[in-house]
Amino acid sequence: MAKQVLLIQGAGEGAHMDDAKLAESLRSKLGQNYQVRYPAMPDEADADYEVWKSVIQQEVEDMGERAVLVGHSIGASVLIRMFADRCPKPTIAGMFLIAGPFWHDHEFWRWDEAALPEDYPGDVPLFLYHGENDEFVPVSHLDIYAKALPQATVRRLPGRNHQLNDDMTEVARDIEGLNRMEPRNVLEGYARDAPHLVQSFEETSASGVYAHVTHLLPARFVDVGAGTGRDAAWFAAQGHSVLAVEPTDYLRAAGMELHPSPRIIWLSDTLPDLERTLARGEVFDRVIVCAVWQHLRAEERARAMPNLARLLAQEGLLIMILRHEPDEPRGRGGDTQREDAQMLARASGLSPAFAYEGEPLHPNRTRGVTLTCLAFAAATASPRGSRSF
Repeated sequence: MAKQVLLIQGAGEGAHMDDAKLAESLRSKLGQNYQVRYPAMPDEADADYEVWKSVIQQEVEDMGERAVLVGHSIGASVLIRMFADRCPKPTIAGMFLIAGPFWHDHEFWRWDEAALPEDYPGDVPLFLYHGENDEFVPVSHLDIYAKALPQATVRRLPGRNHQLNDDMTEVARDIEGLNRMEPRNVLEGYARDAPHLVQSFEETSASGVYAHVTHLLPARFVDVGAGTGRDAAWFAAQGHSVLAVEPTDYLRAAGMELHPSPRIIWLSDTLPDLERTLARGEVFDRVIVCAVWQHLRAEERARAMPNLARLLAQEGLLIMILRHEPDEPRGRGGDTQREDAQMLARASGLSPAFAYEGEPLHPNRTRGVTLTCLAFAAATASPRGSRSF
């Protein structure tokens, strides 16, 4: 079944006709796996928030769960305010807003009904786009949104006008990427590629990955997202006991065959909830999360961190290895793994213990992939790292 996308036009005389080119571009870029709905909004020359909200709500209900919402200009304003008001229902997969005005206490840019409230929810992926040559809404409005919504992915597009030059390439790419971010799709991808991943995982040396944290390694481990057990086997070889948590059946079976050890116990479980792991009632000296964080959306990271903290013993450390792709910028609007981990760790009662930036070992070095190692101490532990955050 084709995935549902709803595009809401801007306002003004002839806006639906003008924005039809955006709908055409989006349909062309997304292809047959997506159905793009593009309704004509009423009274486009004089948009009424409540009227447009009612139309949009009906469209979303007709599409069902996990639809994608895209808004242009005034359409973006209505969508983001609707979501801030805990609408629409059913739940949506993501929101993509183009050239949206930021309404505030301003002589011209004031529309109280569509103004963004302070308590905007952050549990749905949000993407903001603005052409740097926008002739109607200044690109400075994007900067205001970026400050008000730090969880959003922000894309300033050089050389693009208010209509993005009728080119929805970046929007379509992000919508397709959103599908890859779905937890079920991530796990399905690992299951599909598992026979090829085994060799790739095993080619990397665990001793190299953890070279900078060997001084932090004592006795009882849980390796969350253990893959083929490469790291678990190395921990076990150092004399430690390991609970290896891996949701992909093929990888877990490969790990048991490649790394048989009485020191390793295997368990099928997955982030963010770790229900089976927590149900064991155990705590660990070291909780390891290696190259997993990037697969979790913002709301899943918020659910995952308290559960990881619950697994720590009194003197325990959470050690996270973050994987960064070469084409994804760091920080706001791009790769926020580090910022999210630090913020959520503090909120979960953990304190920074160690941080290290480095390059991965073979085979990822040639691809430009880099790694960050972060360690967080349980509340009763004493931070003992050698590098500051």
